[in-house]
Amino acid sequence: SQKQPFQPTKVEATQKLRLLLTHALAPRTAIMSSPRATTVSSVVFSLKPCNRHAQNLISDLANQSFVRSHDGCDMIDVDFIPDRCDGLYPAAIGKKGHIKIDRNFIAKIQVSFELHKETGEIMLVDRSPSQNCYVYYVQSDHEILDFYKFGALVLNPAAHEIVITFGGSIKYEFEVKWRMRDWIDLEAWKSLETRTGQVQTLRSLPPTKRVEEGVEGPLHELRFLLQTKIACNFCTRTTIHKCIDLRTGHCVAVKHVVDLIKGRYREEGEACKKITTDLSHPHIIEFFQVEILPDSFNLVMELQDGDLSGLVCTREFREPQQLFTDADTVGRPILLQMLKALDYLAFKDIIHRDVKPHNILYRRINGAYHY
Repeated sequence: SQKQPFQPTKVEATQKLRLLLTHALAPRTAIMSSPRATTVSSVVFSLKPCNRHAQNLISDLANQSFVRSHDGCDMIDVDFIPDRCDGLYPAAIGKKGHIKIDRNFIAKIQVSFELHKETGEIMLVDRSPSQNCYVYYVQSDHEILDFYKFGALVLNPAAHEIVITFGGSIKYEFEVKWRMRDWIDLEAWKSLETRTGQVQTLRSLPPTKRVEEGVEGPLHELRFLLQTKIACNFCTRTTIHKCIDLRTGHCVAVKHVVDLIKGRYREEGEACKKITTDLSHPHIIEFFQVEILPDSFNLVMELQDGDLSGLVCTREFREPQQLFTDADTVGRPILLQMLKALDYLAFKDIIHRDVKPHNILYRRINGAYHY
C-alpha cells in the first residue's frame, strides 16, 4: 500500500506558522561583522592598480574583502556608508589602515579618503610624515594639474583622469575610476555634530590674492577645477564658471574677461586687484583672488545661489505682500542691503556704474534672502 504523507497536528502546524512569522518579521541581523554587511552602501569609486606594487597590494589576502572585479580587472572599491561617522569605507591605507601595507618604513596611515563635513566633497589626505603623495589630474579640457605636499586634496569626477601615487621608495600607483557621479547625500549621512572629516574653508586656506606674470609668487595657481559654465556674455567677452577649489572642497565662481587688444586688461585687472582685495562688507561679494594675464584677467569670488533677475520671476516677487511695510520680506531687504553696500563703496571713493538686477546676487541663509 502507498505510504500516506505526514500530516502535522493542528498544534504542530500552529507552532510552525508562528515560527515562520517570527523569522519573517524579525529585524535582519548581519552574518558578517564587516560594515558592508550591516549597512546600506554604494560604491563611490574604485582604485585601479597601475603598477606592480599596487597589484601586489590588491593581491594581498588581508585586503581581499575590499576587492571586486570591474571589466576583468581587480580593483579596490571605496563605498559611501551613511551610518559611519567618516562616511567612507575602506578609508585608510597603511600599516594600520583598512587596506593593509605590510612593509617596513610605511606609516601607520599613509593616505586616507575623507569627506568634507559641510560640502560632501571626497578628499585625499596625505598622512605620511614626509608628505610624499603625488596626484596627477587631467581636466576635461586636457589641462594637466599635478599636486604634491598638499595635505588634503579634492578628488572630483569633473576631472577626466586622476592618478594617485604614494609610498615613498616603493611607490603604489592607482587610477581613480568613478562609479557614482552624483553628489554625496549629506542628508543621509550622520548628523553634522557626529561626522568626522575635513573642515577646510577658503578663509582658512586662502588662495594667493594676486597672481601675475613678473610678480613673485605662483603663476596661474592651479587649484580651481572647472565644473559648469554659469554665464557667458559675447559682447563683453566674459565667461563665468562654477569651479571647485581642490584645496578646500568649497565651490567658487571664476569670472574670465578677455580682450583682443593685448595688454589692455592688464591695467583693468590691476585696478580690479586694488579694489577687490581691499573691500570687506557683508553685502559686497568677496573676491578671493585676482589673476592678471596679458590679454585677460580672472576674478575668483564667492559662489552665490542666483541673481535678482531670476527672483523677480517667482510668485513671491511677482505678487509681494505688504510691500515696504515692517512685515515686507521682498522690497525692504533689497533696498536696505543695497543702500548699505553703495554707502560703503562711496566711503571707499568707488562708483559702481552698473547697478541692475543681473548684478544683484543673493544666497539663502536660514530661509531668508541675503543680497
